[in-house]
Amino acid sequence: MLCRSNAGAIDAVLRFQRAGRHPHLVGGGEEVVRFAKAVSELQETGSTRHPELACFTSWAEVLAYVEQDPQGDELALMVKLIEEYGLQIILDALDGMIAENAADVIVSTAHKAKGREWPRVRLAGDFAEPLDRGAGADGELRLLYVSATRAREVLDLRMCEPLAERLRLAG
Repeated sequence: MLCRSNAGAIDAVLRFQRAGRHPHLVGGGEEVVRFAKAVSELQETGSTRHPELACFTSWAEVLAYVEQDPQGDELALMVKLIEEYGLQIILDALDGMIAENAADVIVSTAHKAKGREWPRVRLAGDFAEPLDRGAGADGELRLLYVSATRAREVLDLRMCEPLAERLRLAG
């Protein structure tokens, strides 16, 4: 499964684990572990040196900020993930990650999948539909292209509405 964001990839790993599967996260989850530990530090002490959280003095401030943030960026996705699963579940899931050759499903972000291929690839639902034609939209389209071309035999788009819709319109 290929996801657009780190938060989407962690969400996929946790969902697969809940379903009794044995996922491997390409590249590991060190960034997410650092973020989760920083959240814990912020909650306990009111401060952290993590660059995404350093300007906040409480978890409540973070929650209020992402509630008002119209961008829906990676910070909002990470906060949602922590609120949904909890810090310890995320840390346990990433700490107990199995090796890729022992996994029954591979999860990756699109960025970490560059240069790799698999027989079957499912694109996750966290890819954004480029709404404008600016540089950001071109980047999103390139990321969709890179992701879609990782499949050698089967590309599953059921969860990836932006690409599925483009193919229907082109069709």
